[in-house]
Order: sequence, then structure tokens, then C-alpha cells
Amino acid sequence: MRKVKENRTEIRLVGDNSYEMVATDEQLEKLARAEAEIEAEIKAWEDALNESLDEREEREARQKELKEKNKWSTKKKVIVFGLIFFVFIGLPIIEGYQNSKLVEEGTSLNAEIVGRHVEKEFMFTHPTLVVEVDGKKHNVWVSEETYNGAEWLGRLKVIKTKDGKVEKDPRYEGEDLITSY
Repeated sequence: MRKVKENRTEIRLVGDNSYEMVATDEQLEKLARAEAEIEAEIKAWEDALNESLDEREEREARQKELKEKNKWSTKKKVIVFGLIFFVFIGLPIIEGYQNSKLVEEGTSLNAEIVGRHVEKEFMFTHPTLVVEVDGKKHNVWVSEETYNGAEWLGRLKVIKTKDGKVEKDPRYEGEDLITSY
């Protein structure tokens, strides 16, 4: 009751144990101003919230565009990296190994084919080309495809080893062994 007296609020009896407060014009104006301030604050909060939601939607749209633009999945990246690694590192290592093995075992030559025949062993037959290297004739076992593709006075890719033996070049197969002039 003291607060009621201090605020100069009028109270009137409406029914059994029910009271109603009656405000003055001055109090109503204060209440209207407070209500207007609260509504303005709520409006400002709503505007800020809507603005942040719009910014978030724009960011998500940009991220979605970037993802669609850059469709390199992890699987594709691994495959591309593997291929690049194989082409630029794996193949040169293999070729270097083959070349170093050739250097250890002998030198690569294009020998002239001077004859051909079939050597027969107990159960096997071997198509053989006769090649001339340094004035000496050597028999080189080849596949049937190479044997059939060989021409007289053509050339065969061979390796002359350090101990003087002549063998077909292991880097080539089939008709790739034969060069013609």
C-alpha cells in the first residue's frame, strides 16, 4: 500500500477482493513512451536478426557456388596425383633401371639379319634369326611374330653383352624388335 501511495495510483474496488488501478494521464503517457521504446528495441533486434540471416544465406549460397565450381572430389584428386606420380617419377625410374641394366649387361645395337631358321630341341622348336654383329654371325631366339615379320637384310634390335653374347633387346617385343631400312 505504501508503494501505491508513493506512486499516487488510484485504486477502486470492483468486486469481492478484486481491485482495479486507475492511472492518471501522466502515467499513461509514461507507459506509452515505455511501450514505444520497447517496440523500437524489438524492431531493431528483429532487423538485426533478419540482416544476419540474410548474410548467412548469402554466405551459404557463395559456398555452394564454390563447391559446384570446384567439383574435384578426393577420389579424383588421388587418381590424378597417382597418374602424375607414375608418369613423372615411376616411368623414368623404370626406364633408368632398364638402361642401367643394359649398360651392365651390354650395349644396344641394331644388327643386320642375314638368315633365319628353326632350331629343334627334344620337344621344342625355336624360331631363330641369324644376325651379324662385328663380322660374326649369332643365332637369336625370337617369337613367331618377330620371326614372321623379319625381312632379309632388315635390322633386329639386340644387346651385345660384355662376354660377347648377342640377345634380343628385352625392352621390345614382337614386331617392335624389327627395324627396316
